[in-house]
Amino acid sequence: MTPDQLFEFADKYARQAEADGRGTRYPTFREVARHFRVTHAAIEQACEDWDSAKGYLQPAVGIKVGNSVGEFARKGEYLVEAYV
Repeated sequence: MTPDQLFEFADKYARQAEADGRGTRYPTFREVARHFRVTHAAIEQACEDWDSAKGYLQPAVGIKVGNSVGEFARKGEYLVEAYV
């Protein structure tokens, strides 16, 4: 899996969720690992290798809830955020 492939998958995933009326949702590390048959470490590496001039591609390790931030308990629950 290349950084470009990861970006394309995560961006398409989010756009499809929006089109389905589910709001913006990004794939989890678990879903990406299953799709590409890679490890969580490979996903992190692809995010690190991403050329930021092409857009945003980073793992999300938590979500904002009200005035605080909640962290995901497991790495498989991390999200892959991708957008231009």
